[in-house]
Amino acid sequence: GVKGSRILFTGGAGREERLFSVGFSRSSDRCFAIHDPRNLDKPLAKQNIDTSSGIIMPFYDYDTNMVYLAGKGDGNIRYYELADAKPFIHYISDYKSSTPQL
Repeated sequence: GVKGSRILFTGGAGREERLFSVGFSRSSDRCFAIHDPRNLDKPLAKQNIDTSSGIIMPFYDYDTNMVYLAGKGDGNIRYYELADAKPFIHYISDYKSSTPQL
């Protein structure tokens, strides 16, 4: 079946404008990708997150240029900082709970 995906517009206010998407790879791993909206042919960065089956809900904090990824049905929230230059994203930390996200 079709797996869910989400996309965010990030940047602005002096930062590079980017598209940040989350979804599933062909092997059903949850993953994210960062694209330049002026050239969608190839992602600037792409990374698998894990093998869980729940949809990732992305949240963007404009002031800090941070992305928070919450997995629906699991208790993990991952924190990343976006950057204008390679590698374009930096893993910061994660929060783990036995209580699932709704």
